[in-house]
Amino acid sequence: MATVFHTLVSIEEALELLDKQVGGLKPLGVEKIHVNQSLGRILAENLLAKKSYPPFDRSTVDG
Repeated sequence: MATVFHTLVSIEEALELLDKQVGGLKPLGVEKIHVNQSLGRILAENLLAKKSYPPFDRSTVDG
C-alpha cells in the first residue's frame, strides 16, 4: 500500500491554495429543461412538489 504524506498548512495558506485552483472558475448559468432530461444535473433553485408522495404519513418512528 502506498504511503501518503500530508503537510499541515495555515488556514490562510489553505485558502490561497484553494483560490489558485478554483478562483478563475465562473458559474455555468441556468437553463430550464424537462424533468426527464434532469438525471445527473444540479438544481439552481428549490423545487417543490404540487402533491405529497406518498399522500399519507409513512414514518414508523418519530424524529
